[in-house]
Amino acid sequence: MNTRRLDRASVGLISISLIFILTIVLLILMPTEIEEEFADTWLACTFSLAISLMVLLHFYMKYHMDFFSPVVFVSLIYLVMFFVTPIYDILTGETECFGVTDLFLYGRESTLIALVGFLSFCLTFQYRHSRLLKKLPPIKKLKLSDADREILTQRLLIAWAAVAVLAIGLTAFTTGFSITYILSFGLFGSAGSGPSSSTPLSFVIQFTRCIVTIAVLFYFYSKNAPLKYVVLILTALIEVSNGFRYMIVILLVAMFYVNYLISGKKLKLAHATIGLVALVMIIGVVGYTRDSVRSGGGADTSGITLQFVIDAILNNFRIYKSYYAVIKVVPRILPYIYFDQIVVYTLIMAIPRAVWPGKPENPGTLPQLYGLNYNAVRGGFAYPCLGEFYYGFGIFGVVFFMAVFGAWLARLSATYRFRSRCVADLAYYAVILGSMLQLLIRGYTPSNFYLVVTLSIPFWLTAKYFKKHAEVLTEK
Repeated sequence: MNTRRLDRASVGLISISLIFILTIVLLILMPTEIEEEFADTWLACTFSLAISLMVLLHFYMKYHMDFFSPVVFVSLIYLVMFFVTPIYDILTGETECFGVTDLFLYGRESTLIALVGFLSFCLTFQYRHSRLLKKLPPIKKLKLSDADREILTQRLLIAWAAVAVLAIGLTAFTTGFSITYILSFGLFGSAGSGPSSSTPLSFVIQFTRCIVTIAVLFYFYSKNAPLKYVVLILTALIEVSNGFRYMIVILLVAMFYVNYLISGKKLKLAHATIGLVALVMIIGVVGYTRDSVRSGGGADTSGITLQFVIDAILNNFRIYKSYYAVIKVVPRILPYIYFDQIVVYTLIMAIPRAVWPGKPENPGTLPQLYGLNYNAVRGGFAYPCLGEFYYGFGIFGVVFFMAVFGAWLARLSATYRFRSRCVADLAYYAVILGSMLQLLIRGYTPSNFYLVVTLSIPFWLTAKYFKKHAEVLTEK
């Protein structure tokens, strides 16, 4: 008897039952005395969530998808943002956004478009992933000698130190914080005048984010245990001082994923749950302390409560309201902008204003202005990836670009996880996967493109080193 198949079938039956129960519970919990647009959005979110979970269950049953699949990580972010958080906000009455109260008139339409986008992502990912696993060449494992590995770690440490000095210097210059303030997490030193809302060095600052990938590589190749942890801690302090909370997510996800992938152990549900809860709590605490550090008040945890942590997490996903605002005004008021932001401004962004003083501003802020108000634009309230895709090409843009997303992650998974040649490949896979939080929640391709490039540069250079110095071991 194939007990593994029986176990998987049993899990499938239990999962179907739980999805059915969840759907019934959500229908029962729906308030009876709410306006029609809220009821429509609630129902659309409930059934979209159920359909999405059934698709994920199908992938688990047929393709043996595990916790470390890109589909799982993307789904956690996507479903919470577009289906779960709107239900929670309707239940708690958190339906306004910058004083605007009519967004949920477009909630049902927005939710159904999000569902179509999710299905496009899942189907494309699985189709491409299956084909790539069949057609890619055999794995060629790469192994460094002890001497070459030592040289690699020395170069990584030098690179990390150089980027750390640049990141600290730029942070001090743009915020007025003293170096002592930055390195002590705001406990000591001068806070200066606080962060500037705009700086001509912002594009340069983006490239300091490679410090996280360098730190991850150094951790997994260095044999100096105390130094590895010092580098990780300092990296986290620098990123929090810079205000890049999502970089902490990338760091934590990469460390968690690579450690498990290297061990080859099967991740237990209890461990996955504990890890997810811990990540959520850390994000909430880091978000609170980051704001206090960046405001010049130093690290402060006195106001942290469980409710605050929950709100800090949900506030990341409440950006769906800005997506509703895009659906509200495009193309009813604003025309599609096609490739103006996704391609054209990605190229323009790389040109410094010192070279091009008249460089135009980002063309994609009008939906926040017309769909919300000026306060949303001034506050930098972005829209998620679906908002950008829809603003470019409507529903076709959502379907097409989510399919591109799926195809890209399919190649990433097939090449760097299932055909990994060394630990660096697994680290690259995990780091890019961790960046999905930023890429999905902040739909701004010009910045996201350079984020991915920045994260990739240390791995590209490491791959060149391996190609030149590593011994090739071919697996059958």
